[in-house]
Amino acid sequence: MEFKHSFRTLFPVVLMLVLGPVFSGCVAMALVGAGSAGAYAISKDSIEGEVKTGLPKVYNASADVVKSKGMIKSEDKAHGKIEGVVGNGVTVKIELSKVSWRSTKIKVEARKNLLPNIEEAQEIYTAILKKVA
Repeated sequence: MEFKHSFRTLFPVVLMLVLGPVFSGCVAMALVGAGSAGAYAISKDSIEGEVKTGLPKVYNASADVVKSKGMIKSEDKAHGKIEGVVGNGVTVKIELSKVSWRSTKIKVEARKNLLPNIEEAQEIYTAILKKVA
């Protein structure tokens, strides 16, 4: 059987298959692309996972992401906690904990009017991963 498709015709299809989920909000594919993230867990209003980067760098990246999307209401660098408001009144809570000297656990929780907003949590989590990668 002869292969009739060239790389030029297959490349756009492969590219869409790989990048499509990233741009449609699929965190699983975004995390695979980030490369530095380990396993992650998603609940109804939060996403958490581990990144192979030290706590100070992850904390600064997290603060930068919240500032770029909204404003920080409170920070506790000693305990790795950031709370802010982004978008149209979505409250975001980020908790960071040191797993090892070069590994940090990230938990991002997002709620709007007391209702879970997993999409916003995913966006912020992915933005943090991109910033520390």
